Amino acid sequence: MMIRLLPLILVLLSSLAVAQECHLTPGWGAMKPVDIVLQQGGKNISMAIRVADDALERAAGYQWICERDAVGTAVLFVFPDTLHSSFHMRNVYVPLDIYFFDASGNQVDAMVMRPEPPGKGLSPRYYQPAGSFKYALEIARQQSHQLDSTPAPMRLLPDSL
Repeated sequence: MMIRLLPLILVLLSSLAVAQECHLTPGWGAMKPVDIVLQQGGKNISMAIRVADDALERAAGYQWICERDAVGTAVLFVFPDTLHSSFHMRNVYVPLDIYFFDASGNQVDAMVMRPEPPGKGLSPRYYQPAGSFKYALEIARQQSHQLDSTPAPMRLLPDSL
């Protein structure tokens, strides 16, 4: 009996392994590439980003995106209204800096989020800013950065959207 079940068990396990591999998602592909302007240290910085401005794109974020596809990217989550919510890193393979901005583009908070690839941990860690926000900018953290360093303060210029 066990010998007959072994092939079935192996097929199920291999299916789970494939389902947990990183890949590009429909939500990631639907995000529009645009340039935004940020202010940091009194200087304007132009940054190429992906815009997640609908439910599918915001739900997708960096989930399932391979490290090779995530490095050097940024995603700006745009919400219809100001809200007080949190983000998680479930099914994310790379560390991210996240910046939260109010409707005027003022930074509300910033933090480093640690990856939680599939199969790691039973419950996700949540990252919640100190206040309400309308925009959240996630930037793939370069491996050369220390995970404990705080992201540098920035201001988003919403008119650049």
